Amino acid sequence: MRCTVRGGGLIMNSAIAVTYRAANGLGQVLLGQPEVCPEFQIETAADPATRNAYYALRTEVFVHRQGLFTGHDHDERDDDPRTSILVA
Repeated sequence: MRCTVRGGGLIMNSAIAVTYRAANGLGQVLLGQPEVCPEFQIETAADPATRNAYYALRTEVFVHRQGLFTGHDHDERDDDPRTSILVA
């Protein structure tokens, strides 16, 4: 499956395609109905407000709701300058 997405080109690899197909029903795939690519705009979180919202969401989900961490979920990847935060 190859999808071109508004705002750039997103190429869905086979693992994502399989997940997408499974989420939309195996019957559609078996019946040969055309694949429909969802429309997403994926971009890098370039401004501090967007990055802060990302970290706040992550903390809310993984620390407060799921209780996977105590206090925060910050790790070495957050400090790695090669890490990019993508938002859709």
